[in-house]
Amino acid sequence: MRMAADPALLTPTFPRLTKGCSSRDAADRLSKGTPFADRRGRAAVRRGEENDMLRNIIRIVSFSAVLLALGCGGPQEYVVTGTERAAGADGTVIVEEIEGNRMVSVTLEHLPPPDRISQGATVYIVWIKPQGAAPTMAGRLEFDGDDRTGRMRATTPHQEFQVIVTAEVDATVASPSEIIVVRQDVTPAD
Repeated sequence: MRMAADPALLTPTFPRLTKGCSSRDAADRLSKGTPFADRRGRAAVRRGEENDMLRNIIRIVSFSAVLLALGCGGPQEYVVTGTERAAGADGTVIVEEIEGNRMVSVTLEHLPPPDRISQGATVYIVWIKPQGAAPTMAGRLEFDGDDRTGRMRATTPHQEFQVIVTAEVDATVASPSEIIVVRQDVTPAD
């Protein structure tokens, strides 16, 4: 391939088909994927390449549609905000299926110290409340007073439940107080 004589055009030129060139030569060039110019100087490309490209696009779109229809099965992420007791708090609850159970990761930011939420409160506790059942303590939220963040991980066998974070007097309480700072419903992934 050589460049056109006019550098301003910067368009490639290809060998021309002339009256002396047989259609068999043109067919040979097309079958080998060699571009050439027709009698008017227009570039010609093998039609099969266009069809191959279209087939590849259809395959990619079809594969993507199948993945969307089946669901990729990744973790479910819920964005949470604090209740009126901790209005500035926000964060995430991430639920991931692991060997038939659910790993629940709670991460909160802008969380005030527990004693500012309720007089005498010293800790935040995370509870898992399955539908139609009593809440179960999942664990203590690891609260960092300097960063005003809290983190906790727990597992549960339940597929549908509520995650509740409460401010408590101590970590040995048997049931959640009414001082709820975050509440999130978790439902099975569709």
